[in-house]
Amino acid sequence: MKKNRISFETNFWAHQELENPFEVIDAFFGSDSLSYYKQTLSEIVFYRSKDEVYKKDCPGDVFFNYTAIRSFLRACSSLQFKSEKWKTNKASTTQSSILAQASLTGEEYENPFIVGSMHIVVEKY
Repeated sequence: MKKNRISFETNFWAHQELENPFEVIDAFFGSDSLSYYKQTLSEIVFYRSKDEVYKKDCPGDVFFNYTAIRSFLRACSSLQFKSEKWKTNKASTTQSSILAQASLTGEEYENPFIVGSMHIVVEKY
């Protein structure tokens, strides 16, 4: 059976098709700042309830932001659902200190995806 590959559709805003989710995330944060995306998204949501059109003179900006955020979310979700494929590298002798792990346990450092799931479980109770 042929495996389906997720297309991140980055050719609209990154000017090339990226297949690695880490490259998509790097390109997303390299294209504009996070505060720019946050401001633009809040303006779009604000104009949703108005009768006016957001940026009527330049509608391509809305499409650009939509495709960039959509690609970013696709890359993040592919990392989450295919977490067994992405592993951290073994620490070298210079990074063998416990300080390199910050507040993570050894198990959390080896598999960083369990940190978010543990946080969600704790909040349920």
